[in-house]
Amino acid sequence: MEEMKPVLSIKNLTKHLSSKLILNNISLDVMPGEIFGFLGPNGSGKTTTIKVVLGLLSLEAGEVSVCGYDMRKEPMKAMNCVNGIIENPEMYKYLTGKQNLMQYLRMYDGIPESRCDEVAEIVGLSARINDKVGKYSLGMRQRLGLAQAMLNRPKLLILDEPTNGLDPVGIKELRDILKRLSHIEGTAVFISSHQLAELDLMCDRVGIIDRGNLVAVKTMDEIRRLNGGSVSEYLIGTEEPGRALELIVAAGNTAVIEGNLIRVTADTAKGGKALPEMLRELILADVRVTSAAPVRHSLEDAFLEITGSYSPDKRKAVGI
Repeated sequence: MEEMKPVLSIKNLTKHLSSKLILNNISLDVMPGEIFGFLGPNGSGKTTTIKVVLGLLSLEAGEVSVCGYDMRKEPMKAMNCVNGIIENPEMYKYLTGKQNLMQYLRMYDGIPESRCDEVAEIVGLSARINDKVGKYSLGMRQRLGLAQAMLNRPKLLILDEPTNGLDPVGIKELRDILKRLSHIEGTAVFISSHQLAELDLMCDRVGIIDRGNLVAVKTMDEIRRLNGGSVSEYLIGTEEPGRALELIVAAGNTAVIEGNLIRVTADTAKGGKALPEMLRELILADVRVTSAAPVRHSLEDAFLEITGSYSPDKRKAVGI
């Protein structure tokens, strides 16, 4: 089987703006059909990275390739594989949605007019595509911008803060569209957003950038388990919380009672008991256990933990 190659490959990307270091030796890959979340505090370098990849800022040091085409050596071929939206897309409000798409279609060779109707259907605008954009809601304009970015069937779609100003319904609609594009049609989606809860539901992997340094790239499964390799957290339900707490602490774990639940933090490297072993001890002691489940960490938890603990001279603290 042929090895899958990245759609986007960034190697050792470094960028200064007005002598200030904005990006410091960034390296990451985005694979076909995945949604890759790009996260970081304000001013961390997210938008600068995106502008370099889209050719809106010059490539200073390092390498960027799209679909195997080097941005320095074959920029036009690379750009033919990518499209994107940076914040709110600009539209001609006095034209209809279809007329706006036709304006952008003229930028490409060999794409039939019927493609406008195809992308309008994909983003759920078919019923309103002949209305003037001035009558569109913000969510509809965002969807039209996404349709515009899809006209040339890009292998890589880059979105910078696409959910800005959207209500919960609009955010969910955008999420469903992007999932269809990536997981069904194979488009790689590279998305920067402050909506951590939404990216939590959408992404396959995330990269976290802080002060120009890429401090972590993790799958969502790794995010769920984040707390250090030997540390786990779980909840145990019992009708005897006081007695259960004594046994759990005696086993080397840290625990607190929350109603009829006990929240347990177990560090197996320091002799603590993971969930299966702890359950066996409680059952052998005739403590009635009514429920047991691991605590799943959210993307927000991981983001705060990683950016809070990161410093350039302590990169091992976040597993890189």
